[in-house]
Amino acid sequence: MNYHEIELMSKNGQIVVQLSRNFLSYQEGQRLPTISQFVEEYKVARGTVQSALRYLSESGAVTLQARGHLGTYVINIDYQRLWTISGHGAILGLMPLPYTKRYEGMATGLYQSFCQAKIPFNLAYMRGARHRLEMLEQGVYHFAIVSKLAVEDMMTHGKKFKIIHQFSEESYVTEHGIILRQGLKRLESGLKIALDESSPDQTLLTKKECQGIEVVYVPMSYNQILSCLETGEVDAAIWNLDELQEKNISVHLVPLQNKEARKFDRAGNRAVIAIDFANSYIGDIMAKLVDFSEIEKIQQLVVGHKKIPMY
Repeated sequence: MNYHEIELMSKNGQIVVQLSRNFLSYQEGQRLPTISQFVEEYKVARGTVQSALRYLSESGAVTLQARGHLGTYVINIDYQRLWTISGHGAILGLMPLPYTKRYEGMATGLYQSFCQAKIPFNLAYMRGARHRLEMLEQGVYHFAIVSKLAVEDMMTHGKKFKIIHQFSEESYVTEHGIILRQGLKRLESGLKIALDESSPDQTLLTKKECQGIEVVYVPMSYNQILSCLETGEVDAAIWNLDELQEKNISVHLVPLQNKEARKFDRAGNRAVIAIDFANSYIGDIMAKLVDFSEIEKIQQLVVGHKKIPMY
């Protein structure tokens, strides 16, 4: 029975949906609240709660065991079936535009892992970790792929996000470097430096690298930087080396010089799955059903040109 069919069942159907959403956060072996507690929580009759629990048991979504005065326990949970009954629909993910093999591999891994978990899933792409995390806050998407550096920075500013999984080093980018206008050898006072404020990573790295140097920051989108460097509108920028290497872009490149910037870059090269703290149930269901290690294996195959990206 799907969500719309259950919806036709009036009050009984509503409690089935509410209980199924409740059960998504349960673990096998967990003790259930009493019928009286459910009655108090949902403001319905005892018979309505009992009918809803019976439906979930008979549908195979949960297996319950009464243990006398010890209460009733959940001894088996079919999370896929619960998800279907709950009416949540597809899980919506958000990640960077797939302009490097790492991002193509991540997208491929996500699609294949959700397919294996039999959970409805859709993935969208958006440039700028700040924008992606704002979409989580607004409840538009359930999770976002960002760097560990980006989400931790926003959390230090009071944003309530939660990291439900962090991937290995270099799962987000390999490293960043400084790209310079022709004729320049290093960052120096008086230079115009491109700054993409939608990217916490690029902003933090840029400001750390320029610490102690009198520069002028020029706000712009990341995808404008190379052309602005060519025309002389800016003199330098922090850039993702993966894109330069994969697209064979010829620029004057030097490594990050600032010790703190290099430390930040190591935190910025690790991809994480972030959710809004208010939607912890999404983290619970993903942790139970999605094979995160498989996502990373698939990503590595795509990066190594051993698998064709599909997303």
